Amino acid sequence: MDTIWSYIFPKKMTEREKILKVLSETLIFSGLPRQKLSKLLRALHERFYRKGETVFRVGEPGVGMYVICEGEVLVTIAGPHGEEQEVARLTPGQTFGDLALIEDHLRSATVRASEPTRLLGLIRSEFMELLTRDPSLGVEILLRLLKMVGERLTITNQNLVKVQTQFELLQKEYNINRSLTQLVQGDARPLDDFDAS
Repeated sequence: MDTIWSYIFPKKMTEREKILKVLSETLIFSGLPRQKLSKLLRALHERFYRKGETVFRVGEPGVGMYVICEGEVLVTIAGPHGEEQEVARLTPGQTFGDLALIEDHLRSATVRASEPTRLLGLIRSEFMELLTRDPSLGVEILLRLLKMVGERLTITNQNLVKVQTQFELLQKEYNINRSLTQLVQGDARPLDDFDAS
């Protein structure tokens, strides 16, 4: 039972406890028992990045995923004219590069630390070893990863529908404007033939 002194002078968390807390709050690892998180912790590699330092660049081979333990990273892609466009800012407890655990592919974005940042990396080869050593933990992580990918795919599909709808509206507006311009210039077709689609 805790004494009154433990509330007045709470124990400081050890580094290991801080990392386990971050992992337990990460979508892909939340809900895993502490014992499984401890097994996972053995497979993770700690990395530190200074402000402005690049974690990886678009086009580089993906070798694993990262969990943000402290700090913040910017995820960017090249815009239509080659300029860098920010697509996300990720903070402690969030992950990135997760597909590299299951697929050998090139990075689709550049990730850079926007402040001093501490990451925990899970390399594909370490994950494959974990699958061999503890299949139930590996499968549980894979299922969570698949769920996350499915959720992202759903969001992407919803965004595509929005973009398609906006495009169709712009196309109708263009057709109307073109017809009005032709009408003003005397080149218009009869109104019976007018189709706003």
